[in-house]
Amino acid sequence: MKLANQDSPFKIGDTSFRRADYDTSIPEILKSLDENNRIHGSWSDFSGEAKQSAQQAWYDELLENSDLFDRQNSSTNENTNDGVRARTLVPIIAKLGFTDGNDLTAIGRSVIDGTTQDLDSVEQLINLDSLSSTFLRQLLKVRVYEKGNSKTDCAYFAPFLYALDFLLKYDHVPIRDLNYILEGIRPTMTIDDVTTLRDDYQRVHSGNQSFFTYYYRHLTPLMSPNPTSEETAEALLTEIESLVTQGVTAETFNTQYIEAEDGEYISRFGNIFKNNNGPHYVKRYAQFFFALISARINQTDSSIQNLITIYKTNEIKTSIDSAFGPRPIIPRGRTLLEFERLQLEDAQSRLADDRPDSKMWSGSYRDIYGQFIVSKFTNNVGEYADLITRYLNVSRIVSSDNGLYHLRLKPLFAELMKYTTNTWLGIDRPFDYEEKNDGEFKTEQTLTEILGISSLDLKSIINNEIRKAHLDDPNVSSTKNLVEYYRQKEAQEFYDIVSEKFPKDKTIQILRDIVAYDGRKGSVSDNVVMDQVTHNTNTPGIFEYMLGIAWWYLAEKNINLYFAYNLRLDSNFMPTGAASGGQGDIEVDYNLFGLLLEATVQNKNSQKAGELEPVIRHTTNLNTRTVTNKPWYGMFVATELDHNVTNIFHSMQWTTLEDSGNKTKSVDGVGIFALSTSELITLLEKNQRLDEAVIEAFVATLSDNSQAVSTGWREDAINPLLA
Repeated sequence: MKLANQDSPFKIGDTSFRRADYDTSIPEILKSLDENNRIHGSWSDFSGEAKQSAQQAWYDELLENSDLFDRQNSSTNENTNDGVRARTLVPIIAKLGFTDGNDLTAIGRSVIDGTTQDLDSVEQLINLDSLSSTFLRQLLKVRVYEKGNSKTDCAYFAPFLYALDFLLKYDHVPIRDLNYILEGIRPTMTIDDVTTLRDDYQRVHSGNQSFFTYYYRHLTPLMSPNPTSEETAEALLTEIESLVTQGVTAETFNTQYIEAEDGEYISRFGNIFKNNNGPHYVKRYAQFFFALISARINQTDSSIQNLITIYKTNEIKTSIDSAFGPRPIIPRGRTLLEFERLQLEDAQSRLADDRPDSKMWSGSYRDIYGQFIVSKFTNNVGEYADLITRYLNVSRIVSSDNGLYHLRLKPLFAELMKYTTNTWLGIDRPFDYEEKNDGEFKTEQTLTEILGISSLDLKSIINNEIRKAHLDDPNVSSTKNLVEYYRQKEAQEFYDIVSEKFPKDKTIQILRDIVAYDGRKGSVSDNVVMDQVTHNTNTPGIFEYMLGIAWWYLAEKNINLYFAYNLRLDSNFMPTGAASGGQGDIEVDYNLFGLLLEATVQNKNSQKAGELEPVIRHTTNLNTRTVTNKPWYGMFVATELDHNVTNIFHSMQWTTLEDSGNKTKSVDGVGIFALSTSELITLLEKNQRLDEAVIEAFVATLSDNSQAVSTGWREDAINPLLA
């Protein structure tokens, strides 16, 4: 991707599409685009209004057939321009190489077809699945280019490669710090520049320097405006000065210039003092500048009071602070002398903190414009930086818990980076690298290929990791053992986080809040649950995750919960999505038997339609596909239970059921049981291991002899344990 200007941040995504589940939502969008192209053709086949209509039709279809957005479609809301939304949504995906326009690239095609390149040895160690590995690979390939011709050599910066190196040097880096640093680096910087930037952060990390002192010293000097824009800005402000000198009043300036019918003046002003939110913001800039320059020229108490009054106007203050930094003037003082003293004291305070002084009162007009450029940049960085965090979470190698970045498997990455031939900065042709469909960015490579690690070096790395692991665990003597060793390390990290973040009493409270959930996405009760767990997904997804943790406590931590989850987890081990098709939520292996846990917040009226078939299908498939012939039971947990549903589940023990994917396989009945969430809470509050007792109680209801199913069988089984 290219920077729009020297003073703009790079935009890995768009603020209109902030997701924690990019690894599941983007494939859903890719499938929708592919289906749309198959039926209606590519947008590249259209132009003008026809193209916009095609885009709008696709977006409306996406709204209709997915839960990605809580927006009305264009047929029900005349003010919705879904063609524009489609044009902003698709480039987000293109920035990761999945599409060319709305046409899927080879890598985008492999994502929806499930044919992504096999994991290499390192990706297996990291415990990536096909989607996570694809996102990690593409992130590490992202290059931010300087503005220029795509077919000529351009300087680039690889932000996520640099992030790896930065997190190898420093552990637990504040999210804001690293995001701002990545956004601030310019492709035209030198290796020495970015190395010094990394090394000098030590003073911030050790608490000897404030972050913004470091930031302004290293990065904001690179945001200097180009001479032509400086000259134009100076001319615009000099023009206001001339009007003030001629005695033009603020009212006349407002009528004849700011609100002029032809809009010519504000258009000129907005070409330099830009604001993408519309001309009304630019008008606020002009109004403030007239008051500021009047006070600077007239140097009277009344002109100072007028400046303070104008600045304190809520809309103007918000706009000026956003464009020029907080408190660009100190809005106090009844006289000119008092006002100037306050500005001087503020300047001295900033100097003592090694922060740049505001240029609004005493700087040149070019200085003021320079302040505008720097402040707009840092403001934009603040808007877009959190998108970096969202993508890093999807990568599964960088956690962002408690507001701090942490590189997982740090020793392994330290070893990998010793062998990499990649650099953070370089020069190539964007067209060849990222725009051509057969270019490196839009075709698949594994992690070690992207890092430029040879097969010989990879073998050396793996053998070295085996030797180190062997010192900790003598059973590690092969790559297979090493993979298992890393899995156990990762599982322990998960258990440590869960134990700290969700102790049993908090788990019970969250379950109570899930019982109180009103079923509406984005409601107060939905947010109560999300605030305690994660905003990566809503209450239905969180219930699946918390059910596993609750069962872990019911088993007094004697089950391998981490390996039982089929839910998608991010690098913080928080849920981002449901299990992939064909899998149940949680599959607990008890050695002699298995237990499928399925969770729902659907009410009684919806359970038969929404949950009956999936629970039966998943339980059946687990029984037909097991190689040990051990039974797998299903446990359905819901806020409220429907007797019809639980009775149908009970009758499945006498029903022959076929595997959903292979009709030649079948099972002569399955055992499916049910618990209410309130019953699960009661069991947890008994503070003893009851998971196996619950299963045994329900298994005792199974019989080889078919019979009529009467309501009450479930209660008869579970009530003795609840008493």
